[in-house]
Order: sequence, then structure tokens, then C-alpha cells
Amino acid sequence: MSDLEEELRQVAGQAADRAQPLAAAEVIRRGDRRRRRRVVRDGVAVLMAAGAIATGAGVLSASLDGARPAPQSPAGRPAPSARPAPGSVTRSPAPVPSPPGPSLAGPSRSAAAPGSGATPGSGATPGSGATPGSVPFRTPPPAPAAR
Repeated sequence: MSDLEEELRQVAGQAADRAQPLAAAEVIRRGDRRRRRRVVRDGVAVLMAAGAIATGAGVLSASLDGARPAPQSPAGRPAPSARPAPGSVTRSPAPVPSPPGPSLAGPSRSAAAPGSGATPGSGATPGSGATPGSVPFRTPPPAPAAR
């Protein structure tokens, strides 16, 4: 073992004898190179973080709006249009109101029937179907005239 230690010390001594210090210009050049690399690395990290934040915000706002991303089409086929072609839009007919008929709330009572809860002027009239606790429909007041 002592032969190995002695040989290692001899090699280290020879390397130390041949070693020369770096010139000041070389030290400065190496320091500048390290600084530039660090600045570029940090700048790339900032850009990646900003991109991740922007992507996250875009996904979040799209999910809050209820929007869905456009479907990806397989290669070679065009993507389907989000809008239907003009003229292919079919419209459903306008809704038709149902005819007036007997009330589902129960038999109608007269406006002045005792215990009915209806009072004169409350909107409950004979045949209107108003029951105790129901709110009659009222039209909103007219809008003020523009000057």
C-alpha cells in the first residue's frame, strides 16, 4: 500500500511543479462566459414560467366561459367548420300557446268567498284559477317617455 501512496504523491508533486496560473484576461473571459450562460438560462426559465401562466390563464378563462377547444382533425382531412353551411340551417316553428282551459290548481272560487283568502282587488276573479297563496300576474308599469 505504501508504494501506491508514494506514487500518488510523486505524480501530484510533478503536476504542481508544471502548473501555471491563468492570466488575468483568461480569468475575466471565463467569468464573462459563465455570467452570460447564467443570464440566458434564467431568461429562458422566466419565459417558460410566463408561458405556463399564460396557458393556464387561457385554459381557465375558456373553462369559465364554457367554451371548448376546437377538435383536432386527423392528418389529411379538413377540420369541421364550427358554423353550419348557409342555407342548411333549419329553424323550428314558432311555439304555439296552449288554449285556455280549466286550471290545474283546483276548482275556481268566487272572489268574495269566505275563507278563500281572496280579497276584492287582489286579482282573484271568478274563473281565474287563483288560489290562496298564489300571486296574480301583473303587467309592469309603462316606461317613461323619452325627452
